Amino acid sequence: MTEQYAIYYSGGSGGYMFFWTLQIALGYNVQNAIKKNWDIETYATWKKTEQFELNGPALNDVYLRCNGIRLQSSSSDITTMLLYTDITTQLKLAELKAAYWFYEPPVPVVSRLIMEASTYNGIEISSNAAGEDGCLFTDCTHSFMLQEVIRTKFKCVCDVLGLAHTQEVVDHIDKWVQLHPFTIQQRLVNKP
Repeated sequence: MTEQYAIYYSGGSGGYMFFWTLQIALGYNVQNAIKKNWDIETYATWKKTEQFELNGPALNDVYLRCNGIRLQSSSSDITTMLLYTDITTQLKLAELKAAYWFYEPPVPVVSRLIMEASTYNGIEISSNAAGEDGCLFTDCTHSFMLQEVIRTKFKCVCDVLGLAHTQEVVDHIDKWVQLHPFTIQQRLVNKP
């Protein structure tokens, strides 16, 4: 049986980038889908270009789960990964892309989010990144901080999963980072 992967993340922390980069690292030809996903005309329309259905079926044995929605599977062949970032970077990414909390008028939600932030690996992160009762912190096979994924150009993920770290993977990470304004790029490559 082919190994399956589940990516857990909280909106605005790089889930789609991680998903498509993992597809490339696994050797799938997803360039046409990526081209559609990163056909960004304006930051305000960014979310409309993201083509893969969140919290739905897998693509090439990779599931994408957002905001603590767990995959209902008893299979032991699923490698689970938590992608997280600091709350400030996450809010800046979400606001830039009119994503998640910024899709509708966000003020009460954002205030509550900051008050309910959790600490993980020494940084403040969105509490919903962890799922119910913080279970994803302990239940996921691996966890990756967005900035480390970007700094290593996904090598930290490839190494842990035993995948080849190819130039195509590096190019995809570089392309995704370059889609952001300089101030966000700086947050993506520096430790919070």
